[in-house]
Amino acid sequence: MPKELLQSSLRPILVNLAHTKNLSMPLLQGLAHLLELLSNWFNVALGGKLLEHLKKWLEPEKLAQCQKSWKAGEEPKIAAAIIDLFHLLPSAAGKFLDELVTLTIDLEVALPAGQFYSEINSPYRLPLTKFLNRYPPINRFFPYSYSKLSRFMYIIRSDAGQPLREELAKSPEKILSSAFPEYLPKSDASNLQGSLTAPTLMGDDGLISPQPECPNPPAANPGAMPDECPTG
Repeated sequence: MPKELLQSSLRPILVNLAHTKNLSMPLLQGLAHLLELLSNWFNVALGGKLLEHLKKWLEPEKLAQCQKSWKAGEEPKIAAAIIDLFHLLPSAAGKFLDELVTLTIDLEVALPAGQFYSEINSPYRLPLTKFLNRYPPINRFFPYSYSKLSRFMYIIRSDAGQPLREELAKSPEKILSSAFPEYLPKSDASNLQGSLTAPTLMGDDGLISPQPECPNPPAANPGAMPDECPTG
């Protein structure tokens, strides 16, 4: 695909992503298709912008009062569609795992009681499961608060959690040592804790990522595609 055509196609989507009120199911579904095809063109910083949007759902009264592109009552669907984008982001998006898990739990608690979607019937867990399948949190979930751990157990028991179950089954020692460090000698626990620490993954500032095929690519621009060699 010519670079100019790709750039002109992406620009309206990126512009609409700047404001929560512009989010809609067609927009988010279209972005999901683009990420499936062109994930490397996007900067991992897009995940940070998506988290910013999701935090607006923690104030449902304010969200209900603002002008928006979705119908009343569709708020949980929009938030679920946002979470569903994370597993499609570039590989460095694993750095959002802890924050996304915590935010998803807060979003479930904020779901209004007596509605179709609730903390028990959460629309957020399947999208989160897809993200956890891609970045198994073996080194991060233990020890965790009960609210996180109970949801994690729910996820790994679900049908969609099979890839996560298989990955966890490969590392029973890590799970046991992380879940029950008090039963290990202090020296062993310290060594295990150090070995289980995941490296920090840093992202860039823009939403479009420069492509590595060209030497010395320019910095990414959130509103436009970089001026390097096109793909396709």
